[in-house]
Amino acid sequence: MKKHLMLLALTLGSCAFAEGLKDLARPHQLHIGAAIDLRFLLDDPDYTDILEKDFDVVVAENAMKMDATEPQQNEFSFGLGDLLAQYAEKHNMLLRGHTLLWHEQVPRWITAGTWTAEQLEAIMKNHIQTVADHFKGRVFAWDVVNEAISDAGGMRDTLWRKTLGDDFIARAFQYAHQADPAAKLFYNDYSSEALTRKSDDVYALVKSLKEKNVPLDGVGMQMHLNLNNPPSMADIAQNMKRLADLNLEVHITEFDVRSAGFPGTAKERNEAMAKLYSDVVTVCLQARNCTAFLTWGVADNHTWLPGDAPLLYDGFYNPKPAYFAVQEALKQPVAQK
Repeated sequence: MKKHLMLLALTLGSCAFAEGLKDLARPHQLHIGAAIDLRFLLDDPDYTDILEKDFDVVVAENAMKMDATEPQQNEFSFGLGDLLAQYAEKHNMLLRGHTLLWHEQVPRWITAGTWTAEQLEAIMKNHIQTVADHFKGRVFAWDVVNEAISDAGGMRDTLWRKTLGDDFIARAFQYAHQADPAAKLFYNDYSSEALTRKSDDVYALVKSLKEKNVPLDGVGMQMHLNLNNPPSMADIAQNMKRLADLNLEVHITEFDVRSAGFPGTAKERNEAMAKLYSDVVTVCLQARNCTAFLTWGVADNHTWLPGDAPLLYDGFYNPKPAYFAVQEALKQPVAQK
């Protein structure tokens, strides 16, 4: 595989692989990263070669979620998260924490139980503070609350909200900040990058939190995009600006591009995907508050979208046109923000 990459580099130009994406991003003060499957980290050197060349921030796909870290009440499991933290430290990478509170991947001992508001509040606080304290000093940013806004508008009607009320979000951030005051704290959601009802609801939520002096540092825009219906770059830029006006950072946290059903040839699909990757990276570079760009996965042989090809590397760990488009976008002059 490495020989193949070398030959491909020679074909595309001797400098094609001279710098990783993280090196090109550094002058822009932008972090480049990916979500990591710990199985690949342990036994796939081609996978880790890519990580170490291109990325300076990593996030666990599943190893730091609630069902993984507290599978039984007050019995915590940090082995895989610790492994990723150690790997990140060894390779001078930043570690994002994902996620302290979500309505999915909640352990069965919670979902099968019957809880008073006081009991569930204690469970929430204990989980957030135990996990955040365990990774204190190693996680630079946490997705504290994930996907609390409904696709239909307004707050999502989850176990947390039903039992604890809308203010559970503010308290979750306060508990995280108490456990690790140095970590940056983010609200994270999908389909919230353009100017839509959902992004308006996200904006209203974080604006309200800021007005209440809740310790919130940024918004994670997941950006699971679809090549058949890409968002407006102007809308994304405007959305980032209004968050900047609230003094909030933006991390693009879970970027990938569905392309199934694209009405064109493979070449046309690759070109369209490359342009979409490049356009989003460019918008991020031009926004004064966009400070991280992470893909949700590394290569197409491992994606949460089976049968699709949404990432920068193909299933054989070869860089795709989207990779080189991102590379070129990062070579732009540093924007005056």
